[in-house]
Amino acid sequence: MVGYGALRAVSWNENVRNPLPDPRIIQVRRSSWVEHLPQYFEMRVLVAGRSVYHFAYYRSVLEALRRHGHELELRFDERWSSGNSDVSLQGFLKENPEVSLQWSQTREDWLREPLFAMRELRSYSSYLRRFEQSTYYLNRWRKYLSPAFTRIDKMAVGRWLLGRKSISGAIRGFEAIAPAAKNVVADLRRVAPDVVFASPANMRFTEEVEYIKAARHLGIPTAVLVLSWDNMSTKGLINVHPDLLLAWNRTHASEAVLHHGISENRILLTGAPFFDKWFDREQHTVDRSEFLRRVGLPGDMPFVLYLGSSANIARDESWLVTDLIKELSKSSTLDKASIMVRPHPANARPFAELAQSDQRVVVWPPDGQLPESDGMQADFQNSVQHASAIVGINTTAMIDTLALGRPCVAIITGQYENTQMRAQHFQHLFDSGALNVARSIGEAVTQLEAVASGHDDHAEARLAFLSKFLRPQGMDINAGELVAAAVTELGRGTKATNLCGIPVKQLLDV
Repeated sequence: MVGYGALRAVSWNENVRNPLPDPRIIQVRRSSWVEHLPQYFEMRVLVAGRSVYHFAYYRSVLEALRRHGHELELRFDERWSSGNSDVSLQGFLKENPEVSLQWSQTREDWLREPLFAMRELRSYSSYLRRFEQSTYYLNRWRKYLSPAFTRIDKMAVGRWLLGRKSISGAIRGFEAIAPAAKNVVADLRRVAPDVVFASPANMRFTEEVEYIKAARHLGIPTAVLVLSWDNMSTKGLINVHPDLLLAWNRTHASEAVLHHGISENRILLTGAPFFDKWFDREQHTVDRSEFLRRVGLPGDMPFVLYLGSSANIARDESWLVTDLIKELSKSSTLDKASIMVRPHPANARPFAELAQSDQRVVVWPPDGQLPESDGMQADFQNSVQHASAIVGINTTAMIDTLALGRPCVAIITGQYENTQMRAQHFQHLFDSGALNVARSIGEAVTQLEAVASGHDDHAEARLAFLSKFLRPQGMDINAGELVAAAVTELGRGTKATNLCGIPVKQLLDV
């Protein structure tokens, strides 16, 4: 990650609001050209995020806000940003030098430790009541408990008590009476935003929660965007409720009501801003042989694209690729096919040794990457479009593939049962019928052969899934634009309950 200390500092002048001496801060006076942009009306939006890495998930929202002439103040947690890619953020800042960036304030008073411990406990308590969810997530959250709560949890009666809704209610009561962090309140007073936009607001030790809490204390309207497809069911709870929750789809909305206790009349279905890049941008495919030469594969031979999963799903799935190679060698049509592994950005290491030992395997990109920039998106598109067939276990990249119009084979294996068929977010995708499903390596090769030969029995189900899960308001409705319109309307003073009743087309025309 590019260190923010290396970013060019701009000299302060009287037009800069609230200058701060920290060299990591970019502050530029508002440019006059903003006034000439098409806009709802100009306002100030404070964006509170967890990591610079997450910026790509809601970039289309912020681009839409800028197109409408709104001023942006960005806040990211320095700790969670360290060592993570900021490619998407840097590209946005280059295009929008008027945007202000600063590390978020962190709560440092005596309440920090008990508050964070209570939030972790409340999330754990919720998982104790989710009998339909994989025990993997329950066990993961158990590790996050404080020592005192861990001791209670080891007793059967203690665990029973921790799982009661009354415990969750008591924690929410504690959260309600706990004052906002003074330094965060001070930051908001300096910025004086019309609205606070935050995401994801439900991960461990996430500081954007403090910005929501402080904003509510000051009477500033707040909106939270669901970050990714699994965030409502596999991450922590949204402990401080915003005025408005911006959910991708009805699945997210129902999970927000059931698990997070958010009122249905405060939830707006917007679609998924993270996938706008595949629906509304020009395709960036290049000649197949040219692309394969660049990645190190024969330009005249078929290849299978393997989509790697996160370490939370499958810590080391290289054995699957090895077995897949062996079975492909027996194929009548794909016997000479290579495998291009596209690793998860945080789980590339297991594939490195495999690529060195087998010439039919190439890892591209070597370290994995989120498709953050135009170049990275083009890379992903070319991998998908030029592949003979595509296969994986459980990863967001499967949805990217479906959005690009290609079939995807999911290998269902008992080894990863807890993070596949017992994981609610994957179950939704599986139940949609959008995936080609294989329950063995041999069956997977059969499916890959069929796809490579042009068979596609899941095209209708794919379209149905995309329209339901990624663009529930209409395939022509840009999610980023809709979120920006909702945030704008919230900043204008429209109550969330009234906003959720405005027809989408009308909201976009406001």
